Amino acid sequence: MEIRFIIFDLLCCNFREIRYSTFTNVTTLFSGEHVL
Repeated sequence: MEIRFIIFDLLCCNFREIRYSTFTNVTTLFSGEHVL
């Protein structure tokens, strides 16, 4: 049971980081276009 929870937590953290990185990339793209 504990191992399953650890794996679930790791997956959640990775998913959150991926979403955050993509969000920052999109925001930088939009800000770059606004600057241009």
